[in-house]
Amino acid sequence: MLDKSSTHRLIGAGIMLVAAAALLPVILDGERPPELDLDIQVSKAPVIPEVVIKSVQPLPSVDKQIEFKKLNKANDVKTKDVVVQTPKTPAPSKVTKQEPKQTKVPVVKKLEKTSKKAKWTLQIASFKSRENANALVKKLQAANYPAYTITTKTLFKVYVGPEIKRSRSESLKQEIKKKFSLEGFIVKYSAN
Repeated sequence: MLDKSSTHRLIGAGIMLVAAAALLPVILDGERPPELDLDIQVSKAPVIPEVVIKSVQPLPSVDKQIEFKKLNKANDVKTKDVVVQTPKTPAPSKVTKQEPKQTKVPVVKKLEKTSKKAKWTLQIASFKSRENANALVKKLQAANYPAYTITTKTLFKVYVGPEIKRSRSESLKQEIKKKFSLEGFIVKYSAN
């Protein structure tokens, strides 16, 4: 014999079957409701005019010194002044010997590039704080060591170098250990 819960489930399933048998023919009579009978008309696609693009015309040449001065003023580049002598064109009515005019042309200081042969560098420390890394770099640079930092995702790493020979990096490691009591390790150099 079945327990009470199974009996109640079978009675409920039977009632659902009887209700479905009575109501499904009414619902599925095959007629479509009138609100679903819509006549949809799509208009023609709009006409888009063809766009003709003209070829690029070269710009007229501009005096490079004037353009360079304007560019530096716009970008606030700190420059040194260099004196360049440019000959002054004589006036057509007067034919006299004139001294060349002196013009100041700004020169932008470029960063020094390291040798492509440099293969070794000495990692001194890693910091979570940029200020601590910069303080150590200043301390090392004050002692005439070529120190720099590289920022990774969360760390600021302090390096000394790069050097072409590993032996030079080894000697730098010993010097820094004696002077600053910092234990570093030598790694392959990669310019980030």
